[in-house]
Amino acid sequence: MEIRYDRTGQPYKGERFFSRGKPAQCPKCESPRMVLILYGLPGPREVAFAKEGLIALGGCMMTGDDAKWECWDCHTCVWPVEWKPQ
Repeated sequence: MEIRYDRTGQPYKGERFFSRGKPAQCPKCESPRMVLILYGLPGPREVAFAKEGLIALGGCMMTGDDAKWECWDCHTCVWPVEWKPQ
């Protein structure tokens, strides 16, 4: 059995949340601090934005099945609806 990991390095538990646009609040902890996940090698500006909590850094490798938003408080990820598996 293959163990899958989420973008924070934790074992994937199979729980996914989907949204048509940026969620107003986290579906898990209800925090309003939902930020866009930026993929790719970050520059100094992006690192500064991440430290301020304006974006989340998603890493350099994209899989084609990547979340678009993350809760800054509990790190729950949200996928856009157009990527929802059929």
